[in-house]
Amino acid sequence: MLTRSFARRAAALAVVALAATACSSGNKSGGPTDPSSGWQTAPLATVRDVAHRISAAFPGQCAKVHTTSRSDYISGSRKVGGPYPEAVISCEGLDENLEISAFSSAADRQRFVTQRSSSLCALSKEKKVGLPGLYWVDGPNWSVQPDSEGVSRRVARALTAQYFAYGCEGTNPGWTDASAALLATTANKIAAANDGCTDFQLEDRDLVSRSAPFDKIGTPGAVGICTLADKASVIIAAYASPTGANTDKLVQGEFKRDCGGSKTTRIVRAGSVAAFATSPEIARKIADEIGGTMTDEVCPNP
Repeated sequence: MLTRSFARRAAALAVVALAATACSSGNKSGGPTDPSSGWQTAPLATVRDVAHRISAAFPGQCAKVHTTSRSDYISGSRKVGGPYPEAVISCEGLDENLEISAFSSAADRQRFVTQRSSSLCALSKEKKVGLPGLYWVDGPNWSVQPDSEGVSRRVARALTAQYFAYGCEGTNPGWTDASAALLATTANKIAAANDGCTDFQLEDRDLVSRSAPFDKIGTPGAVGICTLADKASVIIAAYASPTGANTDKLVQGEFKRDCGGSKTTRIVRAGSVAAFATSPEIARKIADEIGGTMTDEVCPNP
């Protein structure tokens, strides 16, 4: 079966530890306070509502929320500083920890996201973690911080919110927006044909770029994976152009990797997109659904 691990890099795990000792909080405006947590009741209701919306979009996910007390949260704020959320909870969703924060205004939310990202990037540099960046889902007066780009973009789509990436080196740490949008459109075509792919998620660009052969030949514009109706998986990648030597080299690099998991893997090309299916039968269906063509390439014999 053609699968790709969604393993998180060590840096993604390390930043969780950094955040646990470097998060920030506050409560600058008045209003009723929840006695069990110390957070104001209105912002606390906001973050719980966001958690409920995530659970509704992804059944079984974010079902149980954890509310850190305001005093405990503030005690870990020394390294980051303000502006501060007015309520914070967390939950487990899509195999990641999702931290949800509420603010008095969109301006406070933006300042917090920028300040927290900058501070965590600085801590990463100081501790030599190698964090490429942080990923956010921004609402009007709330934010969600997952661990990865793929989950962030999925949650943003489900909540009709804004995805935001903060690069620790001053550049976008993830896939290009145009390529990510193209893959989302491609996955939607498969889903519209009732062939699954509703769980489409981008992979970790940093992980892909550090693995063979992409550590030598570069990366596509974006790569993602989804599950089809028959439980088979399909990898979908977007490239800068539908033709050209570099694109062909990248397609063949992915094909070689996937042949290691399934010797019946076949390629479907559709403009600037390539899909890698586990069998010719699946490839033909995908080709019809996305308006592409199955190529003649077959996996080499062992």
